[in-house]
Amino acid sequence: AGIFSTLHEGNRGAVDDRVRLGEQAGLRAQLLFDPQTSGGLLMSVAPERVDAVLGALHESDARAALIGDLGEADGGPRIEAA
Repeated sequence: AGIFSTLHEGNRGAVDDRVRLGEQAGLRAQLLFDPQTSGGLLMSVAPERVDAVLGALHESDARAALIGDLGEADGGPRIEAA
């Protein structure tokens, strides 16, 4: 619905000079800045381990999905939504 927490902009502003969202990132990438996701809801996993980690999470009945990719780009880190 386009509603963000009051801390969302502050979180994003704290890394604005170091993180650039790709053109396709969209609203899902905004989860990176949402203070409600600070309880381990987002994970960073090496690309070669993604399938194994997702499989293990799904086997334990956890809801999990790949939401993006973090990599290097000119000017700093780049985030692309999956």
